[in-house]
Amino acid sequence: MKHIFQFLGIASIACLTWSCANVDYDEVGNEDKLPNAIYIDGADVAPISKLTVDATGGKASFTARAANRLSSNANLKFAIDEEALTKYNEANGTHYKLLPAKYYSLSTENLTIDKANISNGTIDVNVKPLGTDLDASTKYAIPVKIASADGAKLLGSSSVKIFAIDRVLYTTALRQKDFYLKTIFPTPYTGLQEWTMSYAIKLDRNKDNQAVLSPDFYSRVTARWCLADEGR
Repeated sequence: MKHIFQFLGIASIACLTWSCANVDYDEVGNEDKLPNAIYIDGADVAPISKLTVDATGGKASFTARAANRLSSNANLKFAIDEEALTKYNEANGTHYKLLPAKYYSLSTENLTIDKANISNGTIDVNVKPLGTDLDASTKYAIPVKIASADGAKLLGSSSVKIFAIDRVLYTTALRQKDFYLKTIFPTPYTGLQEWTMSYAIKLDRNKDNQAVLSPDFYSRVTARWCLADEGR
């Protein structure tokens, strides 16, 4: 019985030794041997990001990277994918339209990630100031895609990043300063306790409940563009 236990102990040590040797042989700890793919960093968590555009334009950036160190050079090409934007709209109930190409550009459409690296800097999405030919009520977006990755596998589920245009709108507004109506009565009133003022106003926009006088008077414009005030 004692010899059996000794044999089993020796066999167990031999198995452990063989297992360790086998792991080293497979090079599991070698990062260059790990499964790898190219993708846009963060696209799986946030497939769409806001890009603010004001009177000077706007800019956003993204990073294309590998999951692990590359075993060879990877040559990437970027493109605009309108079909990806359509699929996003259908899946999320949104109505983004592709921003006309004349308003934006990529800092580069080709990028090489060298062997033993995982990335090679960021790619900028540059947007020019938007013109009056664009409908202010329309939501625009730029869907950027890694079109190809020669020398490496491409992770298709994270190969697209959509930049939603957040447009800063500029408009004119009325500024009224020291405005008042001066009324002179030919015969001065004395002992007046109550009075009534009535007037009519017409606006180019139909909207109820607009206040046009100071809080001292109750004044509201109705949808018919008429208002009557009474004061005391």
